[in-house]
Amino acid sequence: MKRIINIWAIGLVISVVSSCVDDDKLFELDDFEVGALPNMQRTSNDPGYIDFQDLDQATMELMVDFVIDVPQSDDGGLTNGGDGREHTSTEFAEVSSVQLAVSYNGASSSVIESGVISEVTSWPATFTFKGVQDLIDAIPSLNSKDDIQLGDVFTFVCGVTLADGRELPAFITDASGNSLPNYSVNFAGSGNNPGFEYAISYLVTCPSDLAGNYTSTVLSSNIALSNFRTPQPVTVTGSGGSYILSDGTADIFGPDFPLGLAFSEICGEIFITPGSIEFPTLVIYDLNSATYDPVTDVITFDITYNANSCCGLPGIQYVLQIEPE
Repeated sequence: MKRIINIWAIGLVISVVSSCVDDDKLFELDDFEVGALPNMQRTSNDPGYIDFQDLDQATMELMVDFVIDVPQSDDGGLTNGGDGREHTSTEFAEVSSVQLAVSYNGASSSVIESGVISEVTSWPATFTFKGVQDLIDAIPSLNSKDDIQLGDVFTFVCGVTLADGRELPAFITDASGNSLPNYSVNFAGSGNNPGFEYAISYLVTCPSDLAGNYTSTVLSSNIALSNFRTPQPVTVTGSGGSYILSDGTADIFGPDFPLGLAFSEICGEIFITPGSIEFPTLVIYDLNSATYDPVTDVITFDITYNANSCCGLPGIQYVLQIEPE
């Protein structure tokens, strides 16, 4: 099983690299229009979540710019681009204004809504929001803070208006009427572009602090446990109830191919985001059940790979437990 999956992973990398090469020179990169990618980061004043028990004191503070810090090599000299730069600009075309928009994914809502919440014409810019009234004003279905529930998620994304008049909105609407970020998931994340984030999300939750080093163990599965690495050291990153487990697959793809599992802890209950962090449409987790022990911080996930997953994964079920070190 693991060998088959490893072969798939290698083939995926080869196909992606091959698809980027145009041996016949049918086009040049200069033939394409360029835009701009606003980079969003939380400030140190931002707790990273919205406390359901004290909505009036919720603090959201974001900094937006068109600069990314470029990772340095071990010798402190050349960057991974090889030209010695410490920073690089993502304003590929001149920008005249930036619109900060927010989407609302209600815990009991059927549609994800969005609205523009602020606009600036210079950057870097810092947006500071105290309480939730600005969120309520931006979302059509919210009339007061009484409409906000545990498990709701607010996501900030920036749109831009370019100097030539072109508009790149923060969100687009899919066929079901959901507002989705107008950016590819491949732009962001520590694995692809360290230091770049196109979206910042806030979970409405109770205070939570589960980040740290853990040991994951596969307690049972409907396939041989030899397909997994168990036990395995893992990390949980995040804050305020929104977290990422560094490897939710228990190493089924091998030691060099961990796939993150996004989960949330809301007042003692555990929820997950089905799509894996790196390949959300190819490796999809379905949560059968989960338990959380608030005394020991041990979390147990009962997971089955979704039928739309790739690579022989559909139907594989396993119980994964993570325990703080």
